[in-house]
This record gives sequence, C-alpha cells and structure tokens, in this order.
Amino acid sequence: MLVGRSTTRAPIIRLKSLSFRSFRRGVQAAVLACCLALAVFVPVNHPVFGQSRAAVPTAQERAAFAQAQALFAAGELSEAADTLEHFLATYQASGFRGEAKALLGKIRLQQAAYHDAVSILAEVIEQDPDGGYLDQARVDLASAYVGLGRKKPAMVLLETVSTSDAAPALRRQAYDSLIDLVLQEGDVSHAVKLLVDERALPEGVVDPEALDTRLRDVIAQAEDPTPLESVFEEFPARFPGDLALFRAAQLYGSRSETFHQERLLRKFLAAFPTYERTADAKAQLEANRTRLRSSRYVIGLPLPYQGDLQPYATSILRGTQLAIEQGRAGLPDQSLGLAVKDYGGDPARLGAAIDEMIKEYRCIAVLGPLLSREMSVLVPRTQQWKIPLVSPTATGPVNPNRYFFRTALTGSVEGQAIAQYALQRLGMKRFAILSSSDRYSVEAVAAFKDEAVRQGGRIVFSATYDPGAVDFGSEIKRLKESDLLQEGTMATPPEAPNAPDGTVQPLYVPGFDAVFLPGDGETVGLLAAQLAFYDIRVPLLGSSEWNGRDLIKTGGKYVEDGIFADAFFAGSPDPVVQQFVKQFRQRYHDDPDVFAAQAFDAVSLLIQALKAGGTTGERLRDELTKISGYHGVSGISGFGPEGEVLRRLSWVQIKNGRFLPAL
Repeated sequence: MLVGRSTTRAPIIRLKSLSFRSFRRGVQAAVLACCLALAVFVPVNHPVFGQSRAAVPTAQERAAFAQAQALFAAGELSEAADTLEHFLATYQASGFRGEAKALLGKIRLQQAAYHDAVSILAEVIEQDPDGGYLDQARVDLASAYVGLGRKKPAMVLLETVSTSDAAPALRRQAYDSLIDLVLQEGDVSHAVKLLVDERALPEGVVDPEALDTRLRDVIAQAEDPTPLESVFEEFPARFPGDLALFRAAQLYGSRSETFHQERLLRKFLAAFPTYERTADAKAQLEANRTRLRSSRYVIGLPLPYQGDLQPYATSILRGTQLAIEQGRAGLPDQSLGLAVKDYGGDPARLGAAIDEMIKEYRCIAVLGPLLSREMSVLVPRTQQWKIPLVSPTATGPVNPNRYFFRTALTGSVEGQAIAQYALQRLGMKRFAILSSSDRYSVEAVAAFKDEAVRQGGRIVFSATYDPGAVDFGSEIKRLKESDLLQEGTMATPPEAPNAPDGTVQPLYVPGFDAVFLPGDGETVGLLAAQLAFYDIRVPLLGSSEWNGRDLIKTGGKYVEDGIFADAFFAGSPDPVVQQFVKQFRQRYHDDPDVFAAQAFDAVSLLIQALKAGGTTGERLRDELTKISGYHGVSGISGFGPEGEVLRRLSWVQIKNGRFLPAL
C-alpha cells in the first residue's frame, strides 16, 4: 500500500512544473497502461469491448475455420464437427467463433442430434443477436425444434425470418418450412396467406406458377369450408379468394348443407361475375331449387343469419339438419326437403320471406320464429296457411292458436317446475326471490310463487332489479330487514370473534330455506357474491339462464351447490342425450346447445307425425297432438291439445366449479 501511495502521489506534486507537452505524454502513457492492464486481465471478447468487437483473425484462425467449412461442404460431417470443436477450444476469442458455433449447430442438426443442435444454436442467437449468419441459425434451430416435435417455437422462428430483411432465398426456405408446419396443424387459411406472401418474393427466387399450383392444391384438398371462407374474407376480390369461396360452397354441398352452399354461391356470383366457373355456380343454384321443388314434403326455416343473431341461427340450423338427415330413413328418396331463407333479422322482411317460401316450395310446416317479438308476424299466418308452426326458441305469450306449437322452455313452465323440485325433492318451504324485471324472469317468478303457495310453501320476500344491474345492496338489505321481522335471527356462534371493544358480534341467520335467482349467469354470479357478503348463505335456485360459463366464472365459490333447471344438459347421463351429443360433435365438431337440441326435437316430432300419416298441413297438426312417449333430447315427450310442450327438465348442480347432474 505504501508503494502504491508514493507512486500515485509523485506526479501530483510535480504537476505544476511539467510543460503541457509533458502533461499530454503523461496522460497518453496512463491510458496505454490501463489498456495494457485490460489486455492482461480482460478477454478480447469481453462485453467491455462491445458485443460485436473481436480481434482481427490470424492466418491460423482463417485456415482452421476454412478447413472446417471445406469438410462440411464435402459432406464429412464428423470430421468437420471435430475440427470445429478444436477450433472453438483453441481460438476462444476468435472473430469467427459465433459463425463456427452456428456451423457446428447445423452439423448436429444434420446428424439428427437435435438436443445438441438446439443447445448450440439457441446460445448462438442469444449471444450474438446481430450476427450476419443469425437468420440461417434461426432456420436451423427451427428445424431442430421440429425434430424434437416442438412445432410452436419452430413456427415462431420461421415467422421471424420470413418477415425479416434476410436474403430472399433464406426467406423462401423459411416460408416453405413454415407452410408445411401450418398445414400439418390444419390451418388452411394461414397456409394460403403465407403462400401468397411467399409469392411476392423476387421471381428469380421463387417460381410464381409453382406457388399458384400449390395454392390450388391446398385449397382443393381442404375438407373444412370454414377456413376457406376466411380466405375469401382475406382476398375478397382476387385470387385465391375465388377458388376458396367456390371450394367452400362445394364442401357444403357435399355435406347436404344446402343453405350454406347457396349462401356462398350467391356471394361468389356477386364478387366474381365473370369468373370461369360462374356458369357452374348458377347451374348448381338452379339444380338445388329444382330438387327442392320436387320434394314431396318441405319444411320451411326462416333464419336471421346476420350479426349477433347468427350464432343462434347456426345452432337451430344444425339441429334441424341433423334431425332431417336422421328422419329421412324410412321415407322415399326426395320426399323430405328443407327450405332455408335468410331474412336478415328484419321482422319487416320476415312475413314476405315466409309467404314466398311457402308459395314456391309448398311447405308442409314452418320452423320458427327464432325471436318472441317475431311471433306477431308468423303466428297469425298459420290460420291462413293451415300448416303447423313450431318454434324451438320463442318463449313469449301467444293467443290460443291450433296450428302453433313450440319446443322452447317458457318462463312459466320453468318457474313451476323449479318450485315443485324445491318443495318435493329438496324439502324446502320458505323462499326469498331476487329477480330481473325482464319479461322472462317476471313470468318465471309468477309461476314459481303460484306453485310454491299451492304446495304449502311460503314466499317471505320478493324484489326485482333492473336488467344490467351490478349492485344489489339495497335489495339485499331490504331482504334482511324483512326477514328479521319474520323468522330471521341474529345469533352468536360458539366461537364468534370479539370486536375491538370486547363485545361479541352476532351473525345473521336467515329464516328462509333458499333464494330463487332467475337471471343470466353473469348477473347471478355477482348477486351470489353480494348475498354472501351480507351473511346470506343458503342454497341458491336458478333458471335455465344459469347454463353457461359466465355463472361459475363470475360467481366462483359463491354459486357452489346451486341448482338450476334447463331443457337440455349436454352432461346428462341419459343415453338418448349422449347419443345426440356424440352425433352432433361428429357432424359439426362442436358441442350442441339448448337451441340445437330444441330444434332437433321440433323437426323430429314433425317427421314422426309425418310418418304417422300427417301428409297435409291439417293432418300434420292433428298427428302432432297425438304423439306421446317421445324421448326428446330436450326432455320433450309430446304436445298437449293446445300445442304446449310436455316435457321433463334436466336438473343441474354446481360441484367443484363444474356443472353436474343434480342427485
């Protein structure tokens, strides 16, 4: 330490006596000394020099690396790998180090040593993200991931290279590999987009005609029309949108989904009026029309296949198609047809659309309407048509009409059934009710009250809230106040915690057995949590609107053990239900909902009445009212004299965050 102190202090003492030139030489000497110290103690490739800085390669380094490259080019992979391993161990600060490791990773890839290749190439990319050989390393790393069965990281790497400023030839290689992986995943729409992007590379790099041929092959080999519709949305006025749209229409036709086939053919004619297959599209539309006109019995189905209503329309269409496909067994060929018309969800267009459909195809029955507000348009027409109108979804009230039937679950039927279940199966007697003021809930509550009182039960409190409400504090407080004036109590639990002042805090004990909460799942989930906050911890009873993911997502533990009813429950152990679910999934690769189930039953009942001799509208109506013992997937057993459905309900309970059959 004394030596160090004297050597650093001496220049300072003599500083004033030095000339400027001597001072500058002293500074230069000091800087040189620091650099020499760094050279001794810090490797050349240390981060202090920057990521990309490296010593100038010596002749020996160049020769050693060139030898490895030559061996690799000659196919001598093992010798090349050994040479590279020796190179990396000998020249640890070489400017060729990153490139050498990348080459070693490529060799391990070609040797199918995928784990080693991934380890080496990932390290190369991490340590030198700006290297000129990095894009090739990314492509090689992607191939190594594929060799290990890890497609997702491979696709990310290939996507990065394909959209980068890498050499066009390397981008083409990335595109080709990525397209293969995407097609293996079955993502036709993504593959088509990638092929179109690859086609934009310079002509000297890609062959446009070859890519066009592959595009046509990918589209021609597609078996699912849905992604092909997405291709058309991506390229609505040019190739390959034209091919994709026409192929999608063909696929729907092969599945006997005539509505979707015709929907796409009309879209095709509007978008590509001069296309070479325009005549084929027109001929197919006319052939469908002729075939439907020749059908002996036609069921009409008006659908609002637009906007927010499209998912519901899709469910009804699928349930209808499945019932018709199964119901055709035992009927002569071409005797049963389905006429579907999209009226766009506009009630003003609905009446005219149905009149036109019935006139053109002589429909023997109509399935609909979808919405309760449309009943005023269709129901009065049934007397004029003298054919049955069966609605799978509309729940609104309607004046007596001998031609109107429905398979939908109404609020009154549901409310009555829930009250019966609570009193007869669960042994409950006293109920509180909190419900929305919407029409369906009001109808369900009225029926629940009537049935509960009729069976000796009692409604201790009932209140409504506005649709869309999220805060129910005032209603719950009124419920507690009302109950405390009746049979509710404030009790002290044996191990109640003391308040800060030492007093014991009593807890509210409800004087009723359950709370009936008809409402949508999200709202009821919020309501259940707030009931628990106010110490109302009693069983919860619900309606069919609970049947969705929002209830458990929003309510969590607060809806646990809650029980609700619905017309259809896909998890039912009923063999008839499970067979329907299986067939629906095989046909549409999706789970059926209550709308699909109710449409399936509606059409199945019509076909059963048709086979029983209902060959005219009036006779079909009469045969419908005679059906009994039908085992419907939505609990239907038949129709009463006034057209109201006779059914049993599915009872569902929430256990461990899942919907399960109630015991």
